[in-house]
Amino acid sequence: MIDHITATINRHHQKAILVFITLSILLLCYGMYQRLTPTVRIAWTTESEVDTLGFNLLREDLTDPGNGHQVNPHLILAQGSPISGINYHFIDRKVQAGMSYIYHLQEINNNHEVVELESIEIRVKQKGVIEIGIALVLLCMALFFYMRKQKPHSGIQS
Repeated sequence: MIDHITATINRHHQKAILVFITLSILLLCYGMYQRLTPTVRIAWTTESEVDTLGFNLLREDLTDPGNGHQVNPHLILAQGSPISGINYHFIDRKVQAGMSYIYHLQEINNNHEVVELESIEIRVKQKGVIEIGIALVLLCMALFFYMRKQKPHSGIQS
């Protein structure tokens, strides 16, 4: 009976270690992905769209002011109507963590005239630190359980 209980505990112990290791690997990979691929999501909402063809988004690096360039490869086509607007967003994947940028939103009307709408300054933060930290804690827990398993247990010998 004691051998059966010991075998059951050992199996659960091994499963716990595998779960901690698996979760830590997943979180570590996700955290590293977040650190290596920073993004900025720019969102805006229109109330109505009269004679609007679409939108362009320009990004200006604060270390090099005046050198803004369009980040959307193609015109973001208008989807609203004169009666109702709509929510838009664009994800800029060509940014660097720690850098600050100014994004300028432009409306292009049906006559191809450019109307400056608004600007926003954004500092790109480092992401993934929390996930990497949790992964390291889980790895330490797995190591703790493994080392605990390796210690000889004192107890009643039969």
